[in-house]
Amino acid sequence: MTTTLRFLREYVRPRADAVEIHELRYDREGEPLTARLYRPAGRRGSLPTWVMLHGLTWHGAAHPSLHRFARAVSAAGPEELAPDVPEWRRLEVAPAVTAPSLSGAIDAACEAGITTPGRVAALGFSFGATQLLAATAANPALARRLYAIAAWGGYCDLRRLFRFGFSGEYEHDGVRYRAQPDPYGAWIMGANFLTQIPGYASHDDVAGALARLAHESGRRGIFAGDAAYDPLKRELRQMLPPDRRPIFDAFAPVTGQAVPDPELAAWLTEALADAAAGAEPLLDPASLLPRLDVRTLLAHGREDRLVPFTETLQLGRIIPAPCRDSHTPTPLFPPPGLNSDIPLPLRLTRESVRFVQLLYRLLGLAPAPR
Repeated sequence: MTTTLRFLREYVRPRADAVEIHELRYDREGEPLTARLYRPAGRRGSLPTWVMLHGLTWHGAAHPSLHRFARAVSAAGPEELAPDVPEWRRLEVAPAVTAPSLSGAIDAACEAGITTPGRVAALGFSFGATQLLAATAANPALARRLYAIAAWGGYCDLRRLFRFGFSGEYEHDGVRYRAQPDPYGAWIMGANFLTQIPGYASHDDVAGALARLAHESGRRGIFAGDAAYDPLKRELRQMLPPDRRPIFDAFAPVTGQAVPDPELAAWLTEALADAAAGAEPLLDPASLLPRLDVRTLLAHGREDRLVPFTETLQLGRIIPAPCRDSHTPTPLFPPPGLNSDIPLPLRLTRESVRFVQLLYRLLGLAPAPR
C-alpha cells in the first residue's frame, strides 16, 4: 500500500523535488531521437524499468497527462523512459515504427546503465497501447526483452473503432451503448486515409483540412467536440470546393448540428476502415494477439471518448489467458480535453486504487489487491 500512496500523493499534488527528469537519446534504426527519463529523486531504482509509449498526440512524450502519470509512477519507485515517436507526434498513423522505437528505447536504457536486458516493462497509451500489444505479439525477439507489458485505453477491432468515432454507438455482449465521441480520432483517420479510398485520391484538400483540425485540437488540448473549433471549421469548409463540403461535414459538422448526410457518413465509416486496413494491415491487431506471450495488464478509462472501454474487454478475450493479468475499466484517468481535473484523494474509488496496485504488482512491487 505504501507504493500506492506514493503514487496517489504525487499524482494529486506533484512535488518539484520528488522526481528527477533527464533527456536521453535513443537510436531507432540509425535515426537519433529523444526520450525523457524519469527517476526517483536521490535514488536509483532496483525494479524493472518502464518504457512508456505515447499515442497519436501533438505533444508526443511531453503530453501533460503522460508527464503527470510518469512522475507519479516514478515517485513510487521505478525508473521510466518515455521515447518520442515523431510520426505519432505529427499525427501520422504509422504502426510499423512501434517495434523499432521500443527496441531502440530498450537499447538506450541498457547502454545508459538504467536497466539490464529482461528487466524492462512497457506501457502503451491509446493508439500506442494497441500497437504495443500487436508489435510484441508479432516480434518474438522483442517479446523476450520484456518483463511485462501494460496497455491503457487500447482498441481491439478497427472497424468497431471507426463506427464509434462517427456514430458514438458501441456494444458489448448484446448491450448497446451510446456516447458523444471525440471527433479527434475521426479527424486523424480522415487525414491519413481519406485519399486511400477508391475514387478519393484527389481529395487531399479535405484530408488537409482534417489534419489542420486535428493538429489544432492537439495543440490547444481542448475536447475536439467543443464549439471553440466552429470558427476554424467554417473557415476550412469555405476553402473547399462546394462538391467536397459534404464530405468535410461528415467528419466535422458545426457543434449542435446533425450530420447533413447520414448515409454518406455511414458509407465513409466503412470505406475509411477498409482503406486504413488495406494501407496499414498492422492497424487491425486481432489476428496477432493470440500469439502474445508476455504477462499483460489491460486497463481503460470508463469515460474514454476516443476508444470505448468495451474494446479492452474484447482484448481481454483474445489475449491468451496464461499471460493476461487483468483487464479493468477505471474512472481514475479521464481522457485529456474532456475532464482534466485531477480527483481529490477522498474521491478516488476503490477501482482506481486497484488499477494502481495491479500496475505495481506487474513489477513485483505490491501484493495482489483483494
